[in-house]
Amino acid sequence: MTTIPIRFRGPVAGRLLTALLTGLLAVAVGAPAASAAPPANAQDKLQSEISAHIKAYGGKQISVNQIAWEDGVTMTFPLPGAKVALAPGQEMVPLGTPNCRRGWSCLWEHNNFEGRYVDYYNCGTVWLRDKGFENMASSWHNNQTGGAYSIVYNYVGSNPQQIWFEPAGASAAYVGNGNNDIADSVHVC
Repeated sequence: MTTIPIRFRGPVAGRLLTALLTGLLAVAVGAPAASAAPPANAQDKLQSEISAHIKAYGGKQISVNQIAWEDGVTMTFPLPGAKVALAPGQEMVPLGTPNCRRGWSCLWEHNNFEGRYVDYYNCGTVWLRDKGFENMASSWHNNQTGGAYSIVYNYVGSNPQQIWFEPAGASAAYVGNGNNDIADSVHVC
């Protein structure tokens, strides 16, 4: 067998050698070669999205990935690289599992409780257009207690049409093709 000597010179060659050795070491120990942490600009992108949302719909940023309004409604965004939005201190759940806080009712942007979500608990009507969430709901979880319920409406002209009813303790991983992305308001009580 003939060996060919390889010489690395300059900063590019050094980075290439470091990457090659890191990859070989990772394969040898069974670890992933790339870091699981998102790039710094991913967090900047999330912050830009939240800032633009606040500029368009009001509210106040209350954590790295949450906006709250004075009426008690909160919107939680997924952290960079995540499918599921989690509030600070909220425990991770298996994908496809609802994770709305106890005593609250939630609507998610995507089916299987993925993407950003809005949550609310006060009796009254939540106008989703005022929160930048009109025609976006694809899954829901009513984690309220007792006889609390939520009714979700779609408006055709000025006529409200009930599209689904959320009894306390119930959830739906998908609202169905006919109801997907048409919710305009939620009546909570």
